[in-house]
Amino acid sequence: MIKNKELSVYVNQTITQIDKLYKQGAKAISLLKNKTLRGKENVAVPIVSDKYLKYKPLAEFSWRDCKKYNKSKQNNNRTEALYQQLKKVVHVFNTFNKTNYVIGYGTLLGIRRENKMNVNEVDNDIIVDRNFNPDTYKEALFKEGLIIFGTSGINRICEYSPVRSAAIKAPWIAGNYCTYTDIYKQLPYVWVDPEKPDTALRTKVNIVQRKFRDIYVNVPEDKLIIEWFGKRYKNWRVPSITGWKKNVKDAFQ
Repeated sequence: MIKNKELSVYVNQTITQIDKLYKQGAKAISLLKNKTLRGKENVAVPIVSDKYLKYKPLAEFSWRDCKKYNKSKQNNNRTEALYQQLKKVVHVFNTFNKTNYVIGYGTLLGIRRENKMNVNEVDNDIIVDRNFNPDTYKEALFKEGLIIFGTSGINRICEYSPVRSAAIKAPWIAGNYCTYTDIYKQLPYVWVDPEKPDTALRTKVNIVQRKFRDIYVNVPEDKLIIEWFGKRYKNWRVPSITGWKKNVKDAFQ
């Protein structure tokens, strides 16, 4: 028992301070063990505990934060990697019951034409409401190992890499491919050309759900798909690939 009152206060304060430092040190060690703190103030850091993964943005994401596709990985396949990413995104969107979305463009082309992933596509395409707010989905996507960011007037999703690239390089630049998903804000309509709002079809999209492999996805009614693809791709029932997408496919099959 400490009889000196001042000494007692000093000891209690010291113990409290030591306990605080110990907890801070334990937290730092935990972060390092989970390899979530990789270093730089402009890198987004996930804070990990045993029960949850919380997204904490310390900077805006870009292509620099996307995980590059590794074609040398055993049993890796670009088309299958795109499906696995689509599966994650759809899971998040389906979890948010008020999310209006449909699969679109090249991704829907494969599902509608062959009931499989389009082997001539290098990305996923999803169309959402015009008032889509990516901030709503950041944490849920991050729990799936994904990040969402804005570029070229649309939102993009990719696999997250904690090690940033030295420069911002889009995946269509030679040797820099990563699997990614384009998010277009168009609903309740769809555009023939994703870059031209004046090409929107006059018919509002009626969303139906379709089973695709081991997931359920939202797609437009078939009548609208036929009209849409007839204007977008002309002879859309015949698979084809040209330009930069062909270069990516050849290099990252």
